[in-house]
Amino acid sequence: MDPHIDYQEVSVYGRYFYRQSESLIGASELVDVAALRRLVLGRVEGVEAELLGVGAPRSIERLGRGSVGETTEELRDHLRRFFFHLQSLPASGGGDVAAFFAGGKLGRISHQKPEDLLAQGDAVLRGFALPASATLPEAARWQTDIAASRQALDDALHGKLSATNSASAGTGSLSQARTSFLIAYNKVAKRMIRALLAELGREHEFRRYFRDLQVNEEREIVGDVPDELAGNDNDNVAA
Repeated sequence: MDPHIDYQEVSVYGRYFYRQSESLIGASELVDVAALRRLVLGRVEGVEAELLGVGAPRSIERLGRGSVGETTEELRDHLRRFFFHLQSLPASGGGDVAAFFAGGKLGRISHQKPEDLLAQGDAVLRGFALPASATLPEAARWQTDIAASRQALDDALHGKLSATNSASAGTGSLSQARTSFLIAYNKVAKRMIRALLAELGREHEFRRYFRDLQVNEEREIVGDVPDELAGNDNDNVAA
């Protein structure tokens, strides 16, 4: 089982699977997807209930999919738009992409974890202090927008980490709830969905249903890889 799925990520990954797998209901007579979704969701809710019991913030949904999720996407959007804005400018007009993005590349920003995205936001903000940005059109607006979204994500992550630290000192029932989720998610859901997709001849779709595989595998890709290449299946399933 993947030891890197922490308590808050149980909600993120489990509910992502629940949403994505709805389209597979009824696709096979061999796999009861509706029952599988109920199993995973039930284990997610078990972890969430235990988190609330040890004093984690009241809104697990806000932490897992709202505050962190929304601020992550906001910063991601600002960085992506800023990158393409720089590309549209001549170097003489302040369009020095490399001053803000390492190697002059956006990288695999679509699949970066919040912590990595935060670090990239910091790197971009440092670029505004370089001489190359002196002639950048609307520099103040871009800097303000990126700094604001970066701070919002930082604040959300701080709340998430505080909740996780609080939970780590919790009861054995919390640890047991997480273990139960990992069994249902890694050992049951992943194997059953792989079998279902194999029956349908759609093995290449496997990662579409499991957000942790998208994050863990694609952060290792160096450079800006076309999205169509990111859909390739990977045979390694966390056990």
